[in-house]
Amino acid sequence: MKNQEEFVIKHLMENGSISRDFCLQNFISRLGAIICDLNKDGWELEGAFTKSPKGKDYVYKLKNSPLTRVEYKVDGKVVGIKYNNK
Repeated sequence: MKNQEEFVIKHLMENGSISRDFCLQNFISRLGAIICDLNKDGWELEGAFTKSPKGKDYVYKLKNSPLTRVEYKVDGKVVGIKYNNK
């Protein structure tokens, strides 16, 4: 598996948000530290508690990213995705 920061970045870019419970299920216990590092690198994230089936969960939503998403298509189907600096 890729390192934890790359996992979080990929999930944020594909889904627009990431939750603490999701990270714990994927063996990432220091999401807050990763978010702090991303903020220092120019990421704009907003966090808030939300209701979940298990009670409360803390969710970070992506407001702005220093990356752009580039899709590679063949016959109209996405066959690859890459993230580049803006």
